[in-house]
Amino acid sequence: MPPKKSNLNNARTREARRKRIKRAHQLAEQIESRNPAQRIRTAEGHAQESQEQCNERLQENIIRTRAAGERDITTVGAQEQ
Repeated sequence: MPPKKSNLNNARTREARRKRIKRAHQLAEQIESRNPAQRIRTAEGHAQESQEQCNERLQENIIRTRAAGERDITTVGAQEQ
C-alpha cells in the first residue's frame, strides 16, 4: 500500500535524504560556522527589501504562525475526543 499523501513530501525526496545525512555527519565546528553565515545572508536580504516588502513578509509570518497554532489546537481537540 503506498504511503498517504501529505504536505511533507520533502521528507521522502532523495535530495532531502542526502541533506539529512550530510548534516548528521557534520562536526560541531561546521554547524557553528554555518549558523552565523545563514544569519548574515538573511540580514543582507532583509536590508535590501523595502519597508512595504518587510511589512508584507512580517504579516505573512504572523498569518502562518496563527494558522499553525490553530491546526495544533484542532489536532489536540480531535485527539481528546
